[in-house]
Amino acid sequence: MIKLILAAAAAAAFAAVPSFAGDTAEETCYRYFDGNNAEPDYTEALSHCREAAEQGKARAQYLLGQMIESGNGTAADQAGALEWYRKAADQGYDTAEAVVGAFYFKGVAVKQDTAEAVKWFKKAAGKGEPTSALALFNIYDYGNGVKQDYAEAAKWVRIAADKEVPAAEAALGTLYLNGLGVSEDNEEGLKWMRKASEHGLPQAQYALGLAYLDGQAVKQDTAEAVKWFKKAAGKGEPTSALAIFNIYAYGDGVKQDYAEAARWVRIAADSGLPAAEAALGTLYLDGLGVSGNKEEGLKWYRKAAEHGYAQAQHLLGLAYLNGQAVKQDYSEAVKWISKAAEQGYADAQADLGSLYYSGTGVRQDDAEAAKWLLKAAEQGNADAQEATLYFTGSGVKEDYAEAARWFTKAAEQDRPDAEFTLGRMYLKGAGVKQDAAAGEKLIREAAEHGSEQAKAYLKELSGK
Repeated sequence: MIKLILAAAAAAAFAAVPSFAGDTAEETCYRYFDGNNAEPDYTEALSHCREAAEQGKARAQYLLGQMIESGNGTAADQAGALEWYRKAADQGYDTAEAVVGAFYFKGVAVKQDTAEAVKWFKKAAGKGEPTSALALFNIYDYGNGVKQDYAEAAKWVRIAADKEVPAAEAALGTLYLNGLGVSEDNEEGLKWMRKASEHGLPQAQYALGLAYLDGQAVKQDTAEAVKWFKKAAGKGEPTSALAIFNIYAYGDGVKQDYAEAARWVRIAADSGLPAAEAALGTLYLDGLGVSGNKEEGLKWYRKAAEHGYAQAQHLLGLAYLNGQAVKQDYSEAVKWISKAAEQGYADAQADLGSLYYSGTGVRQDDAEAAKWLLKAAEQGNADAQEATLYFTGSGVKEDYAEAARWFTKAAEQDRPDAEFTLGRMYLKGAGVKQDAAAGEKLIREAAEHGSEQAKAYLKELSGK
């Protein structure tokens, strides 16, 4: 009875990977490697695959390379794996050709050699092997070790796209949308982007959502945009969740709904997307779609700031400057505002200039103030443009003509102080050709925009 039970157990064990009398080493290799609907047995597979590989069977050589590379049934050995991959590739086995190309491109077990990689990738891609075709696209698209060539990139990525590789479909769509290596064709671009989206690529779903949101090559359709954004966000694509936030927060084609906006931006914030972290912070600070909670708002600002997001660094700095939900701390304010300013964020540059001008949290320094205010002014910041640096010679050489130039830029943004000062300059001919009509017009505009100085001046003028 015991012998019968043991015999039955042995039969069941061998049934998992059946072996048949007369099987070749190659057939047995595949059976053990694939598992035949059971778990693969790499130890057995290794023995049989090696025998078949030594007989010159290309697929067995490739599988043997895989097992040696990954350490299945044996110790991992990249150089040993490449030896067998190359044997299979030398026989024209396309998957092996692609792997050999990847080894050369990455410099694994061999000296990095893009030209050699391209040679092997082209052998495989010429047989329709999609991963090598996609690799060639990336090489030519970015000019990675070769001269950038969008036409060549388009030629190879089409092979992978025709094999329904989603990343290749999206890449080909992008080429058509931007006219790179192909004639610009928005409809063709969206066709390929849709294919990639339907095959589940979240980046393509996001791009398709943007196309519907902006009406690019399709009729503008916010509902369709939200549909694709939600698909992408459901796969963990955070910029799609942020896009949904913006749609609901601003009521862009839908009814404004801060609660819905908050739900989606939290998904993006939880993924570590700095812009979403900052947006969630603002919702908490303002009590929009969530219960107002300044500490929670500052917590999210800090996360975004620590992730290098300039706007959040600036806002966190302002919180310390004004003692908003934190103890007022000028040194901490300067630290965060400086970080944002150094990233080129214009509002922070203007505020940093003001801090240096007033000596708040830093040693007073007119030259440093002028440096940061001019950086902000050059980016169109109206606060910085209407600063009176050149008018008063603070930190720079006094220059009425240069002062007038910056006041004009600020006045074009309806800044009343700039309008009033520039109007006085026209009346007196200071830095500009004297023009009473232009001066009075600017002063009246300043008064309309709320300048008390302008109102008082006009009142005085009318009383004369």
